[in-house]
Amino acid sequence: MYGRQSRGVSLVDLLIVVILMAVLATIIIPQVRDPADNDKADTALSHLHTLRSQVELYKTQHDGQPPATLELLTKRTNRRGAEDALGAYGPYLHEIPANPLVDREIATTVTEVTTDPTAPTNNGGWIYNTQTGGVWLDHEKGFVPSEA
Repeated sequence: MYGRQSRGVSLVDLLIVVILMAVLATIIIPQVRDPADNDKADTALSHLHTLRSQVELYKTQHDGQPPATLELLTKRTNRRGAEDALGAYGPYLHEIPANPLVDREIATTVTEVTTDPTAPTNNGGWIYNTQTGGVWLDHEKGFVPSEA
């Protein structure tokens, strides 16, 4: 016929198949590993975005001043930012959202600071800078050091 007849699989063919399987495994396994963790991280970032946007709205309506506490976002306030049941502003949130990356007991805990953190404190759900209105996730998996 036209040359030598193949009698089996060569070592090179086998190595190529093994390499392709390894590449596919490195792509697929992380995506199906633990989707619950991915969902928690996505939810945490969504809550973070909500908190940050509501702080910015508060600052817009209160002459650039951030709320004294995150809890103030759940109250009605007057122009000076004081809690006022008849105030024209707020509430901006029904409640402080939970950080799904931490235990339920501490998920809505807010650690108040006066300087921007460089790492999570792991005290609870959120870190809030009372001077600037900056908000961060208080967990190493979701800590975002910059104003995202």
